[in-house]
Amino acid sequence: MNNNDKGTQFEIECFNWLKKQGFSELEHTRKTGDYGADITGFFGGSKYVIECKAHEETMNNNVVAKVVSSKAIYKANRAIVISKSCFTKQAQYSAKKNWVLLLTEKDFEKDFETLRQNFWANAVDVDTPDDHLKIVAMYEKEKAVIGEVPNIEQLSYALRDKIKKNYKKYWDFLSTIGDKSHFAKPDKEQLKEEYMRVKKEINRRPTLEDIGNNSEMSKDLFKSYPFTKLQKDCGDSPVRNMNVTKEQLLEAYKELSEKIGYNPTAAENDEKGKYKSVLYRRRWGTFTAFLDAHGFKSTPRVDIKRKQYKQEDFVEILKNIETLLKKTKNVDKLNRELVLGLTLKGKRLITREVLDDFGGWNKVMQLLED
Repeated sequence: MNNNDKGTQFEIECFNWLKKQGFSELEHTRKTGDYGADITGFFGGSKYVIECKAHEETMNNNVVAKVVSSKAIYKANRAIVISKSCFTKQAQYSAKKNWVLLLTEKDFEKDFETLRQNFWANAVDVDTPDDHLKIVAMYEKEKAVIGEVPNIEQLSYALRDKIKKNYKKYWDFLSTIGDKSHFAKPDKEQLKEEYMRVKKEINRRPTLEDIGNNSEMSKDLFKSYPFTKLQKDCGDSPVRNMNVTKEQLLEAYKELSEKIGYNPTAAENDEKGKYKSVLYRRRWGTFTAFLDAHGFKSTPRVDIKRKQYKQEDFVEILKNIETLLKKTKNVDKLNRELVLGLTLKGKRLITREVLDDFGGWNKVMQLLED
């Protein structure tokens, strides 16, 4: 066989061995211009690029450099070089620094998982913290269960604590073990997921500063996704009027209170007010803190409150409302929007908070039917 035939035959041998070891979605790259990788595939939640070398001479650092650069091309986060021969010391050193697993044809007699674990042990430098190998082992085990490179929320609390103690950022840890390509950046879907996670964590619409303070991702990563567009894509209205003063917010709230006849809640302020409640929270911490600071009651004055009525009394009131609406407005059945729109002397008769006290609208309707 000529050199090309030998290369093709060895690539097939590597492909078959990887398949037996549990690699999935194995694919051959194109024969020419393969960017330094002959095969791609997945193992333990990571995508690998694999370069196969059938040459008899010792492999130098060039093969390591090429396979490292191919990770970005194929959107992989791990790399392997398999050779018929051995590797120079320079290639071995570079491979350790770049977390590239070097294998030879003799390793086909061994188990890949064992080879991989041995690699972690041998790749640790003298200056590496003592806990590093344990952290990597824990991480690899949890990642294999998840089936992909996890975000920090998917990791156990014990592992998160260890990573935070030994590394500044989770992304720093990933890059040290080759699980995040140096060239790779989170895509828009990942940025949206992180935005929603932070929103859930802080229980309000996050700002870019909130992202920086509550995320393992750097807020600089969000520059590729204009923040106002990100908010819109996540179902939030971009926050405007950032320079509005406390005095302006207070005056706007007083005007709305006079207009509707009572002190509105945060939700009612968002619906009818001049400024969104998020602006109040930014300046007073919480909307309730704003209300308390100016002597406003935290809830509007309504005629029905959970603490004043038993369940059967509230159901009886709804029955009477339903009867009146059927006679005056030809309503067949109560609906949520209709009930929340009822007013008495300019005040809302039943609020969303009242329905929530009884388990929400569906629960209220079930009580009424029963």
